[in-house]
Amino acid sequence: MKNKKAYLKINEVSKLYNIGVDSLRYYEDIGLLIPSRGAENNYRYYGYEDLMKLNLIRELRKLNFSFIQIKEMLGHRNLRSTLELLNRELSLIDLEIRKMQDSRHAVLQRIHSLETAISDITYNQISVRSMPERKCLHIVYDDVTIDEIDYYISTFIKEHGIHLEDMIGRSDGYRLDIHKACSPERYAVKEVFILNKYLSMEPSFILPAGEYLSVAYNGRISKSRIWGEKMLKYAEENHILTEGDMFEFCVIDYYETDVPEEYITLLQIKIKHSGPCPLEAP
Repeated sequence: MKNKKAYLKINEVSKLYNIGVDSLRYYEDIGLLIPSRGAENNYRYYGYEDLMKLNLIRELRKLNFSFIQIKEMLGHRNLRSTLELLNRELSLIDLEIRKMQDSRHAVLQRIHSLETAISDITYNQISVRSMPERKCLHIVYDDVTIDEIDYYISTFIKEHGIHLEDMIGRSDGYRLDIHKACSPERYAVKEVFILNKYLSMEPSFILPAGEYLSVAYNGRISKSRIWGEKMLKYAEENHILTEGDMFEFCVIDYYETDVPEEYITLLQIKIKHSGPCPLEAP
């Protein structure tokens, strides 16, 4: 039977604990773990108490204790202080768990939004759809090009401290000016907004529940004026009165897929009712 070694050299500790030599030297530099030194060769030697301390350091680091906290603990611990620190760390762990649960919930929302969009869309067919109340965040009043949208949305997110859950599952929305064209295929834009039924913050405005004349097409967002004109003609031919602005929603675009044929764009305009119209842009 081999005799137990009373001390281990730094390379032996490094190999045994799978920890870098530089890390062990750093622990020594900050006064966290100071091995004894050989009188003749000045080598570092780690005894069993050093190894016990190293185990404790590694355990506390896994619990996200800082080096300063660990240094304050070592040599000054009692049961009360240990319990206080562990309870404080437990609170931080619980906070991280809640954050992860929020992230998980947000991802599930996004999955549901995509699956619903895919299963609920009939392409290139004008129809009347009954829509629930929808929460919206105003981004900008402007004739914004597609290339500028990300800039405006990113600026809005930064200025308002938007949370992740308010972005997951969103659709970019546009209030269109049907009296002004920016190209043969597209209407000019009066307003850019975000639509998100999971919105936790106060919405800028709400699209009211009701019946909307609707049409969805797939492919690049370049057919809105063509389909918008068809939708207005359909309303006229079928004696359907509409009110307010026409809206365009990017249900699926480059945020979800690199395949343009998978993009989904939805056009809607509210069917007129007897009350006042809340859809006009300021």
